[in-house]
Amino acid sequence: MPMQSITANVGKGDEKESRTVQIDVPEDVPAFVSKYGAEVCFSALVSQFRLDVQQIARECIAGAKDEAETQGAIDEWQWGVKRTRIPQDPKVRIANDIKKMSAEEKAEILQFLQDQG
Repeated sequence: MPMQSITANVGKGDEKESRTVQIDVPEDVPAFVSKYGAEVCFSALVSQFRLDVQQIARECIAGAKDEAETQGAIDEWQWGVKRTRIPQDPKVRIANDIKKMSAEEKAEILQFLQDQG
């Protein structure tokens, strides 16, 4: 089993901190099953599968897709095949950004938009 370096980061910019660790990563599925057992491997597989489905659903929500369109995106999806991300609806992105602003910042944005007339 080859050793691999895995790096984790926390924070951004000057506050960013990283750690790199070395770990033996099995070379193939039978090696994973041999090392960790079939139940553990299957559980990890199902967990990753669920995360991937949830990511598609989140992209659909951010892209202002309805439930039928979301289900359609899941139905068309093939696990393990690269896909094009669903673009975020600009209105949803702006609304999310505004939610994070202070009352003063929101007032400035509102004034700016009114001035654009």
